Amino acid sequence: MRDLRAWREGHVRADGAVAALRDALGVLGVPEGAWSGVRSMVDSEGLAYVEVGVLPAEVVERLAEVVRGADRRPAREERQR
Repeated sequence: MRDLRAWREGHVRADGAVAALRDALGVLGVPEGAWSGVRSMVDSEGLAYVEVGVLPAEVVERLAEVVRGADRRPAREERQR
């Protein structure tokens, strides 16, 4: 029973991560066809994964720019001071 619960919880987490990534790509203006291969996966232990599939290089470059920009911002605690 515990294994089934872990598997279900893993699916909830993986599905949430997929939704977040798809939403972020949508905000960037990336058409759905470019990220249609993004899907949730859960292993037999209940560990959540996101399969990204193949993304156009332009999409990955835009994602990298966003991630780099977020990495350069001050930590949340520092911004609130």
